[in-house]
Amino acid sequence: MNDYIAFSAYFGAALTLIIYVVSFRISDRIGHPLANPILICLALLIGALLIFDIDYDAYNQSARYITYLLTPATACLALPLYRQTLTFKSSSLYWDNTGRLSPNCGSTLWRLWPVS
Repeated sequence: MNDYIAFSAYFGAALTLIIYVVSFRISDRIGHPLANPILICLALLIGALLIFDIDYDAYNQSARYITYLLTPATACLALPLYRQTLTFKSSSLYWDNTGRLSPNCGSTLWRLWPVS
């Protein structure tokens, strides 16, 4: 199995994307905020690597294209979030009068989270 992965340029990327689609469907069926598709994908991917005895270095070498695509996407998402920091800080729902995070912020976010 490791020989196939070592000589395949896209096996790791394909495996990651297939497992992500499966984990997204699992997350939709569960419908709970803690059923994050990324966490489910991580658990399933670790399980697949262990069950099929796939060397992590071989997998990582074949999944490098996902890393190439995710790195600029993360930076592109960080810039709008940084630009909205004043909006977040001015929200009285999450911040108290001293500018610190309100202690009931977690419970407020939990109540606002849509659970189906």
